Amino acid sequence: MVTMKKYEDHQFSFIVTCYNFEKYITECLDSLVCQNYKRENYEVICIDDGSTDNSVQIIEKYRRSFENFSMIRMHNSGLEKACNIGIEASRFGWIVRVDSDDRVDINFLSVINRKMNQRPEYDFYYCKNYFEYFSENERYKKSLPDFDIEEIFERGDFFATGTVYKKSDLKEIGFFPEAVKNCGLENYSVILALLAKNKKGLAVPGTWFDYRRHHTNMSILKRQAIVEFGHKLLAFYERPFLTNENHPYQLKFEAEEQKT
Repeated sequence: MVTMKKYEDHQFSFIVTCYNFEKYITECLDSLVCQNYKRENYEVICIDDGSTDNSVQIIEKYRRSFENFSMIRMHNSGLEKACNIGIEASRFGWIVRVDSDDRVDINFLSVINRKMNQRPEYDFYYCKNYFEYFSENERYKKSLPDFDIEEIFERGDFFATGTVYKKSDLKEIGFFPEAVKNCGLENYSVILALLAKNKKGLAVPGTWFDYRRHHTNMSILKRQAIVEFGHKLLAFYERPFLTNENHPYQLKFEAEEQKT
């Protein structure tokens, strides 16, 4: 007699950090509170990192209107600390970070939960496909390769939105690194730390989130800071900091930046 394994409804905590993103936060939060998933099995925690625009007022409306929605306000301390405060406050065992200018598909949690039941041997799950999103008229479907440790070490970054982690694994690696405020590679730091612990990820088929891109160029100083941090980060693993065609915003090195 074959015993059918019980289908599990996993419980998820969305962690959204916000700093002066009043222009985008509504789209982001709309995509989270309207998930096609049992409302008691997920929560949304929005951490405002000292916004000076109307972000707090917008988030407060969601807090008053939806169950399992909470807001944490803090003095501006950086994305990494805001993430960690949100994770520590979370009630559920699976953590989903969402950047406050991105949005996820209404079926994101139901699809991820189904795949987690089908392939429970994996430690984290992420979307294989996504839309690069500039505006409603500028959405371009993109694809990532299947999980490959070497490819990730050569990618140079890893998406925050669309990635689902075990809270216990994040705790094991010390959560997001706070030594450098707004380092620009906080999620990549987490992924590499998980890989170093022999954690395995699964790229879940389908297109389940929109990654917002902006036409404005990154400042030279910000770019330099990210590259410098990247070299230091990869040096810890005795590897060069590289980028490939799967880098989220197609960061490419100038000749002088190849040096550590």
